[in-house]
Amino acid sequence: MDTQGVHPAIGISSWSFHKMLFAKQMDLFQVFAAVRGLGVRKVELNNHFFASQEEAYVRALKEAADRFGVRVVNLAIDDKGFDLSSPDEAQRKEAVARTVRWIETAARLDCPYVRNNSGGQDAAACAKSFAELAAEARERGRRIAIEAHGGFSSDAAQLLPILAAVREREPQGVALIPDFGNVRITPERDRYAQIEAMAPFAALCHPKMHDFDAFGEQPEWDTQRLVSIVARAGFRGPWIVEFEGQEEAFEGLRKSLVLLSRCLRKAA
Repeated sequence: MDTQGVHPAIGISSWSFHKMLFAKQMDLFQVFAAVRGLGVRKVELNNHFFASQEEAYVRALKEAADRFGVRVVNLAIDDKGFDLSSPDEAQRKEAVARTVRWIETAARLDCPYVRNNSGGQDAAACAKSFAELAAEARERGRRIAIEAHGGFSSDAAQLLPILAAVREREPQGVALIPDFGNVRITPERDRYAQIEAMAPFAALCHPKMHDFDAFGEQPEWDTQRLVSIVARAGFRGPWIVEFEGQEEAFEGLRKSLVLLSRCLRKAA
């Protein structure tokens, strides 16, 4: 399938290759090559797949990205066991400190955004953590983002008050990453309403891709409708594809790029 017409606002998440990465059949250096080979120049890296945070390793990653003409646009953090919403102050501080180290890594990669998870324990603790992280990121020329990714972050009714509380403490605030597949369906908001509520605050967007039907569409939701909702809010990218289907990653990504490119051109 031809991907030469890939829309320039599209990026790919390394999570799309998670099966191969966890199986050690691929590493982040090969992710850069794969992304570029698919006609894409933007990539999101997941911290799961870093061999280390040592300066030499991170420098080598940056050099490889530059060599392939790929920009790292987001560093996604999943730090199991370290919750930014913990009501235990010592645990919360440790989660913040660990995230700050990833902000420093992002700075060495010249990556503008760092995403961490909201957690779902204590909303006030969550807001405090993200205000502290927003300030740390600002000092390093970066920005913190919260993805719709479980806990408070999957429901706009819980997430937007946290966003407002962060901005009261730290003017730069935090950005959002709406994710088509991770929002919580509630009696008040369906999938489309959740994405619409989050879209005005988006700095990146995750058009999640699962398995495709015979027409090259996502049968679980209307991708065109979701893309149009986010685009109407003024968002222009990056749109970071996360492919999580059962197909082989490269084939699934090719289909994802065709579908998303078509949707973006229609939404323009």
